[in-house]
Amino acid sequence: MGVVSIRQGIVAALEGIGGLRVYDHRPESVSEFPAALVWLRSANYTDGTFTFVVSLLAGGWSAGEAERSLHPFLESRGSKSVRAAVDGQSACLTVSAGEVGWREVNGSRLPGVDVTVVATDG
Repeated sequence: MGVVSIRQGIVAALEGIGGLRVYDHRPESVSEFPAALVWLRSANYTDGTFTFVVSLLAGGWSAGEAERSLHPFLESRGSKSVRAAVDGQSACLTVSAGEVGWREVNGSRLPGVDVTVVATDG
């Protein structure tokens, strides 16, 4: 399983979450929320792992409002859980979610959180 098929698997898993707009890249603009942007952070060729980031973005201008709207996606289980969806993919493990705050997306500041996913090639 290579980097392309791993990314496709993560995207397909996230597309199974109702109401979440999923991008397999960082688009020029995001206008539908909530949204998930899937991108490759790093590749470790020594141990055969790829680290992906799922940037979850919320609409609105208040960080507090955005944080509350993202909570269902940050749960460990449930129909909106990013972890439950992604960890269901072979070779993928959701490692952590960072702090909810402002994310820079092609010059626009959007409220969101980054979720780290490590996948093993093999």
